[in-house]
Amino acid sequence: MKKNIYIAKLLFLSFWGGLLTGCVDMDYNPASSISENGFWRNAADAKTAVTGVYDSWKNVYGWIWLSDGWTDLANDNGIQAGTGYSPSFWNKSKRDVKMGTHGMGTFDDLWALNYQCINRANVAIANIAKLPTGTTANALLLKQYDGELRFLRAACYFNLLDMFGSVPYFERKLTNEEAITMSKMSRPDIKDKILSDMDSAVKYLPISYPATEHGHFTKGAAIAFRGKIKLFWASWQERDAKRAIGGDFPGDLADADKYYKDAAVDFAEAMKSSYKYGLFKNGAVGTFGEIFTLTNESCNEIIMSVKYQGGAIGQGQNMSGHCLGTRSIGNSGTWFTPIPELWNVFQDKTTGDFATPVTYGNGTGSNDIINNTAFVNRDLRMGATVILHGSSMFAIASGTGAVGTTPLVFNVRQQNNEAKGWLRSDTPNNLAFRKMVTQWPGQLTRSDDPYDIPLMRYADVMLMYAEAMNKAYGPSTEVYTQIDKLRARGGLPALDKAKYASKEDVHKAIIQERKAELILECGCRYFDIRRWGLVEEIFGGNKGFVFKAFDNSDKTNIYARRFENATNREFQRYYIQNIPLAEIVRNPNLLPQNPEW
Repeated sequence: MKKNIYIAKLLFLSFWGGLLTGCVDMDYNPASSISENGFWRNAADAKTAVTGVYDSWKNVYGWIWLSDGWTDLANDNGIQAGTGYSPSFWNKSKRDVKMGTHGMGTFDDLWALNYQCINRANVAIANIAKLPTGTTANALLLKQYDGELRFLRAACYFNLLDMFGSVPYFERKLTNEEAITMSKMSRPDIKDKILSDMDSAVKYLPISYPATEHGHFTKGAAIAFRGKIKLFWASWQERDAKRAIGGDFPGDLADADKYYKDAAVDFAEAMKSSYKYGLFKNGAVGTFGEIFTLTNESCNEIIMSVKYQGGAIGQGQNMSGHCLGTRSIGNSGTWFTPIPELWNVFQDKTTGDFATPVTYGNGTGSNDIINNTAFVNRDLRMGATVILHGSSMFAIASGTGAVGTTPLVFNVRQQNNEAKGWLRSDTPNNLAFRKMVTQWPGQLTRSDDPYDIPLMRYADVMLMYAEAMNKAYGPSTEVYTQIDKLRARGGLPALDKAKYASKEDVHKAIIQERKAELILECGCRYFDIRRWGLVEEIFGGNKGFVFKAFDNSDKTNIYARRFENATNREFQRYYIQNIPLAEIVRNPNLLPQNPEW
């Protein structure tokens, strides 16, 4: 199944001349080692091209999960991933670093990679339009390819719109002169263009694919993603209207209401059984952790994912091993870790409410992270998300990818002796994730995991649907049902409707469920904080947010601070990034710079 995708990708590389990686600017006008006239002959060539554009898109969305490391639930411990989406502005060597003062280059890569994929999609769309349609079946196949490319292009423009605001928008290959003179398009106009592309995708994509084509966008995925774009647009409009900071996007509550309603329609459609998505094992209690395994990477709950393949052919990923796994997991680095606040997200199964906040120290407290019995009655998603003290995992042999036969126990205080049966780790705060961490064969090196990284699940769509419905119409049975189904899977009772009776309180419940359900998935927490305008509230005003590391020598060692003594401008920069300075030097028409910068 995966093999066919990667064979097509290698063929595509010969056309693009290996230019799918390594570009440092907008890449408006790529060269190729084979002329376009020599390549574009039939539907088979079109299929190869589409596969290659998916690969370019992977360079953006394959790394977007890292965004959760810039939130209140996880920490990027200085990961440097080479090519791909890998900004890292939590600098361990400078522990007073604040969001908004990170190195500019980190987001320059994101700008370039999105435009790289957009340009390749533009070239492919233009050339597919020139191919002879032939039979009716062939004509429909070409329309499908066009729909996939428009989805890919829309996803990249959506990412740019979210991160940078007004940006250049183009739908064809540019001349060099055009590339250095383009102006930015307004945010509403970009949004309209994106939704137009998604309408085409919805029209022409199939409901499902043969097993050999798994991983391509479906009609249901397009409808759900279109709904997400509308929901985010509504959130931005509401956020900026309430923040009242003016500028080129002052916000509009009436427009927000319209798009909340439109988003709800899309989500309701995407959730219909005809599109073949649903909760894994019908949402049975305790099955949450099973979703995030190699065996179930293509289960009915996964609507969109980034495809990978191990086997030391350069097509694996390093999230499951290198970034999240401990040293016992194929000599991985645990460069991305949870923080204690994540423990507090998971509620008590008896009361259905929050438990006493965790302590993080010597293990003597009844609710200390190092207390083996402190969390036995918590939301079952907890033990599937983080490695609890006293729980176990199997080692993965570096070089062979073999799974160990004897489980190793995770001991927060003693982590360096596998001979004693302990899971080996050297994380800065001695905490680690379990969710999506390699526990299957095939990871020959720590950067070669075959697991497909999920981007959108049915559970995400349920919560977005609940959010849109609540925002548009207020609390309802339909809204509570979506929330309660996910709580039930975690062993929690239904939401207390007396406590969560208002629109505002139900929104708080949805925020809570998204934290428990979606950490590490497509940067959901990071993008949620931004679109809801919560950064000042979460990070405590200018007092900042402090993370304490645990080690044997100093139980109160501080290893990260965020927004300590921050100015209002530094908070504002969380919501929008700067237009890369190198791009402005090449093209002064990109001025003015975003006012926050």
